[in-house]
Parts: sequence; structure tokens; C-alpha cells
Amino acid sequence: MFINLQFEMKIFLYAKVYLKYTMNVTTVKIHYKTKFALDELKKDNETYDEIISGLIKKVKKMELKKELITGYKSLGKSNLETLKEWEPASSEFEEW
Repeated sequence: MFINLQFEMKIFLYAKVYLKYTMNVTTVKIHYKTKFALDELKKDNETYDEIISGLIKKVKKMELKKELITGYKSLGKSNLETLKEWEPASSEFEEW
């Protein structure tokens, strides 16, 4: 009886851990048009979760790229302004 109880407890714990880490799924309602658009993006055995995750990753990458471009443009303008401020000093130095 004690061995059977231990065995059942192990099975219960394994099942609980398995469910906790593998069964975190949900249902999302989408329009048919959206489903068909996802189907067009689908490759072979790709899941909808993989398609949506890939799209999210692409959007985040595009947003980061925009932020970097904006930052570099701002940095470039700042460097250009500094260069213009120091231009008279450079011409004085060249006269030496």
C-alpha cells in the first residue's frame, strides 16, 4: 500500500509539473479574414502560435530599428553642430 501511494504521488507531481510548463495555452477569437491571412503565411507544419510569434518578433525588430535610426540621426545632428562650433578653431590652427 505504501509503495503504491508513493508511486501515485510521483505520477501526480510529474503530471502537475508537466501541465504547469507545457499546457499554458489559450483561445483567441479572430475573424475569418485574419485566419485566412495567417494561413497564407503558414509554412508546412507551422503552428499559428509560431506564425504569430514570428510576426511579433518582426514588429519588435522593426520598432527597434526605427528607434536606432532616430537616435543615430539625433546623434549625427549633435555631432554636426559640435563640428560647426569648432570650425573657427580649426581654421585658426591651420594658419600656424
